[in-house]
Amino acid sequence: MSARMVDLIFLALLLSAGLVTVFVSRDLPPGFGGDIGPAAFPVALGWALVGLSGLAGLRTLALGTSVKAGLPGAGKIAVTIMAMAAFLLLWQTFGRFYLFGFGLMFGLLLFYGRDGGLNWRFALWSALGSAGFMGLAWLFFTHVLYVRF
Repeated sequence: MSARMVDLIFLALLLSAGLVTVFVSRDLPPGFGGDIGPAAFPVALGWALVGLSGLAGLRTLALGTSVKAGLPGAGKIAVTIMAMAAFLLLWQTFGRFYLFGFGLMFGLLLFYGRDGGLNWRFALWSALGSAGFMGLAWLFFTHVLYVRF
């Protein structure tokens, strides 16, 4: 598949997402007494997405390239998306946001770090960094935002 076709497909998806945003946001209640209401911002963003995607599509059609499309690292992208989906499923099923967040971060750091060769020092720093980040997230959510996960 050519890069031009990939670009056009992606732009069509973005344009569709903009239209869906506009039509879903229409159902939000109107504002009161001069207030623009909760639908104004999503509708504006949706129309901006539609307009910019349309302009980019016209530009892509006008330029015309025959470069072959490639996606280096597609396997890593797929593994990351599946790991994030598993994290969200486990979090919604069992709770324990910080535990599963640590597992996601640590696992992805090890997964991406294996390109440079894994050793115990890298694994230790990955575990400490993941634990430290989740500790900071706990402090922020619990003591700043007062939200408990």
